[in-house]
Amino acid sequence: MRGKKIGTCSTLVLLLLTCFHAYPTRSEACALIVSQEDVVGDVISKVLTEKTGYPTIKTGITLDNSVKARLQILGVEKVFVLGGPEKVSGNVENELRNMGLEVERVAGATPSLTSIAIVKRFWGTATTLVITDSTDTTRLDQGLRVALRGDNPKPIVVVDNDNPTPDLVTGLEELQVSEIELVAPYTLMKHGLESAGFEVIPVYKDLDRYLGEPSPELLIGPTTVEHPRAPEGQGSANPTIEETRDPLLRRIEALENDETLSHDLRGQLRKAKELFQKYRDMMERGDVEAAKNFLEECENILHRVEEQRTKKFVVIGKQVRNV
Repeated sequence: MRGKKIGTCSTLVLLLLTCFHAYPTRSEACALIVSQEDVVGDVISKVLTEKTGYPTIKTGITLDNSVKARLQILGVEKVFVLGGPEKVSGNVENELRNMGLEVERVAGATPSLTSIAIVKRFWGTATTLVITDSTDTTRLDQGLRVALRGDNPKPIVVVDNDNPTPDLVTGLEELQVSEIELVAPYTLMKHGLESAGFEVIPVYKDLDRYLGEPSPELLIGPTTVEHPRAPEGQGSANPTIEETRDPLLRRIEALENDETLSHDLRGQLRKAKELFQKYRDMMERGDVEAAKNFLEECENILHRVEEQRTKKFVVIGKQVRNV
């Protein structure tokens, strides 16, 4: 196990940074901005949404009205743009600033360094993290499953070859990593990281046994409604937000899959799903006020359903008593 001693001065500086700058909290009105074509950004943003509660919004090379409307409905004051200008254009960043939003771009020179920069920004340090292959969607999905296991999402760092570069090793050292879950069949990567003092757990051989659960459907994949692309140089015909994996929709889907949900609660859930669809329809039409009303009503119903579902019961013989 890698154990690196930190001097008293370094520890004090780290504590001060944690207290005063620190890292974004759930109470902040923030959102994550990623490119609709960035699969790696999609994976990383899913982990960040689980950690921070911030919604992920996908866009093309320009910011269309539906994206602007959603940012307004959510009351977003600050956005984190994930990736460099080659992922999310400078035009999008400028449009976000013109909306009066605070914009912070989190990026590195390569996908690996971008993922490390994101870990630094949102975790600060990471005792354990996941490394997976950015060139293979199956490995990305497996990495996402490993990262989301348990109550506290673990950060993901991506690599695109079997080579532990000096930049990668330095970045991991700065994060004070001790344990790495490697979700890629990279022998040189494993030995190189172990030689650098990291404990590496290869988890790609029997992932289901490692996770203790059967393999579900892919967690990643097409996450936006496809629209025709505009001719080169004319901007996006209709950049979209992440609709099919909207955090609100994920809550609805999770409740739908709960076999213990009562008939009455399922009826309320159907109503919430109808309201969610109306919210989407209004967003497409650009009717922000109507969309906001449908969204609030949907969230209120979901909250009631979740509240009822989480009530605990005590079983005494054949009787069930609510506590």
